[in-house]
Amino acid sequence: MKLGLFCGTGILALGLLGGTVPVLAQTDVAAATEPPKRLTPMEQVDQHIKRLHAELKITASQAPLWDAFAQAMHDNATHMEGLYQVRAQAAHSMNAVESMKSSEEIAEAHAQDLQKLEQPFAALYASMDTRQKKTADRIFHITPSR
Repeated sequence: MKLGLFCGTGILALGLLGGTVPVLAQTDVAAATEPPKRLTPMEQVDQHIKRLHAELKITASQAPLWDAFAQAMHDNATHMEGLYQVRAQAAHSMNAVESMKSSEEIAEAHAQDLQKLEQPFAALYASMDTRQKKTADRIFHITPSR
């Protein structure tokens, strides 16, 4: 299942689920000789949100619904990044049981964060025209039964 929208995945599953995925940014041809800049997880999320906005062709009348959904994605990314940082700081001292418990806590938090996305996305999706819905379905790998 493609989880790019939600945050993490990888990105919006901040793995949207397993952890961050490195994304490299290149600003121009001249910069090609310099090492690419690594984006922070939040920069990755912001880029993903902008990409989704463009792909879905969000209209001015949909902006308030989009803003609520984008804020939920951003909030979730902030929450998950904090959890990953805590895990990374403690990882060296965790035994196998503690590591499993930490993974469980992250998975539970991710599930809760996905639930927080459902309502704002459902409202946005309801406002979409047929073309936008087909794009959203494609982005989320949902195949209509038609």
